[in-house]
Amino acid sequence: MDSPVRPDRTEQLDRTLQRIYYGILSLILGFFVYFNIVAALGTIPAVCGICHAPAHTALEQSKHSDVGCTSCHAGNEPFGIVSQRLALARMIPAKLSGFYRKPVTTLVPAKNCLGCHEPIESKVIESKGLRVSHKEIISAGYACGDCHSTVAHGKNAVRQNFAEVGKCLTCHNDTTASSECASCHVNDAKRDPSSRVLGAWQISHGENWRQTHGMDNLQTCQACHSKLYCSTCHKTELPHANSWIVSHGKEVKSSNEAAAGCTQCHSESLCKNCHSLEMPHPQSFLARHSSLVKKDGDKNCYQCHLKESCTRCHKYHAHPGIPEDKLKLLHKEAGLD
Repeated sequence: MDSPVRPDRTEQLDRTLQRIYYGILSLILGFFVYFNIVAALGTIPAVCGICHAPAHTALEQSKHSDVGCTSCHAGNEPFGIVSQRLALARMIPAKLSGFYRKPVTTLVPAKNCLGCHEPIESKVIESKGLRVSHKEIISAGYACGDCHSTVAHGKNAVRQNFAEVGKCLTCHNDTTASSECASCHVNDAKRDPSSRVLGAWQISHGENWRQTHGMDNLQTCQACHSKLYCSTCHKTELPHANSWIVSHGKEVKSSNEAAAGCTQCHSESLCKNCHSLEMPHPQSFLARHSSLVKKDGDKNCYQCHLKESCTRCHKYHAHPGIPEDKLKLLHKEAGLD
C-alpha cells in the first residue's frame, strides 16, 4: 500500500501564509462591520442611553431633546465623524471590561454649538432680564461650555459651568468693558431666581460674606467697589499691588492696625514661612537676635533690613547692661524705637 504523499516545505509555507492572510482579512472585515454597526447605533440617543442612562434621561427633558448625541459630541466635519466613531468602537469593550476613566467626561467644541446657534455671534441677545453680546465673549477665548455646560444634561453634567457674574467681571472692569450694571441688566425683575445662587460671586456675597468674600477673585472687586472700600477693614489696599512684596514691611511697621489686618486673611505662619522668623518680631527678639543670626545666618535679615541697620546699632556696642537712656538713643538712631 502506497504511503500518503507529504506536502513539501514550500507547500506547507504557502498554506501557513494563506491562513495568516485570511485571518488578518477576517479581522479587518470583522472590525469594519463592527465599526459601522456601532457607528450606526451611536447616532440613536436611546442606544447611548443604555450606558449613559442619567444623561440620556436629562437630555430628553431638555430643550435639546431633538438633537442627536453625535451632533454635539462629534460634529459634522469628516475628521470629527471618524474620530467619534473610533471612540464609539472603544466604548463597548471598555464598558464590558470596566477599564475606562471615571467620571466619564467630554468637551463639546464651540463650533458644534455654533452649527445651530450661529446667529448668536452677530446678535445681542436679551433673555430673562439680561442683555448679552456673545461676539466679544467668544473673541476673549471663552467656549460655550464655559457658561452653558448643563444645557443638555443638567445636574448629570460632570462639569457644572454657569454664566455667573464672577466670569463677567473679568472683562467688565471699566477697562476692557463697561462695569455699569445697566450694560447687561435691562430688567432684573425678569431674571430667573434660581440663577442668583450660582457661582462663587453669590457665595462670597451671601449672608456670611464677611467669612467668604476672600474666596472670590479679588481682581474683580473694583468693578463695584472703590479701592478704599476694602481698606476700611483691612487697613491696606486690596488686592495687593505688584510692588507689595517689597513694600509690605514698611506698611506693617508703620501701623499696628496694618499688622493686625494681615491675619484677617493670612495665617500667622505665612510670614514665618517666608521670613523664617516670627513676624512682626516679638519684644524679646532684640535680646536673642544675635544667637539666631549665628545659627541661621543673616540672609533672612536683609529681606527687610539694610546692612546699615545693623552697623548703626552694633558700632555703639550696645551690650546688655547699657544705661537705659543711652539704649533709647541708640534705638532711635537705628530706627528701632
